[in-house]
Amino acid sequence: MSESAKGHYTVEDRRKRVEERLKAVYALQVVDNKLVEIEFLLGELPLEFENLRDEIEGLDTRLRRLEEEKRNIEQELTKHHHKREELKIKLTRLEEQMKNVRSSKEFSVLQREIENITLDIQLSEKESRTLQEELNSLEKLIEETRRKREELQQRLVQKEKELKQIIEETRKEEEFLKKIRERYAERVRELDERLYRAYERIRRTYLNRRAVVTFERNACGGCMFLVPPQRQMEVRRREAIYPCENCGRILIDQDLAKEIEEHMKEIVEKRIVEV
Repeated sequence: MSESAKGHYTVEDRRKRVEERLKAVYALQVVDNKLVEIEFLLGELPLEFENLRDEIEGLDTRLRRLEEEKRNIEQELTKHHHKREELKIKLTRLEEQMKNVRSSKEFSVLQREIENITLDIQLSEKESRTLQEELNSLEKLIEETRRKREELQQRLVQKEKELKQIIEETRKEEEFLKKIRERYAERVRELDERLYRAYERIRRTYLNRRAVVTFERNACGGCMFLVPPQRQMEVRRREAIYPCENCGRILIDQDLAKEIEEHMKEIVEKRIVEV
């Protein structure tokens, strides 16, 4: 009776069983990687939309402040205008009085008052010119801010359309991937319940949620810790499932990983549900 018949496995039998489990768990990892990408994508897109909306709200606040400054300057200009009109009326009255003066003292008093009023008019005109320059600059700034706001508003509308479309398309892909994940998760559990539990525990440990990784340039693809040549050779032989000695992630050789990735790419592209 052969060793297989006695319940023992040959090296080749063991290798096939290990390879089957590695294929299943790495396929599950590939699906989970895509779900993580979608999660991050859906997290980033609304953020871009919100940033645009926040920028528009900031411009609205700035416009309100600029408009208030504009109103204040216009009010000041109006005050100066009324002041000069009053001063001009007073000046005209004094000039008429000058025609009827009866003494040099009265003339001097009127003359000083006329000079003071004339100076006040000149100062008011100077302040008005300064205020008008400020107003012109302010109006230009308001126009530029409005134009920028309009551009951002158009971008926001377009971004909202794109966001809705991407979310709709991504949700469909996400729903499909979740169906696939259920099947591969069940497959891993059928093959090796302990492997599945280890996979889920390791995924929860790391931010990128990668529990199965290849080794690249003699280092673990998860933590970049050096993988000894002997361990690399053992991983390639696929006679057992080996974890990284540093981070605990499950190691898989690049050739097998590439084979599974190409297979999973076809499944996702063609929407094949069968595992």
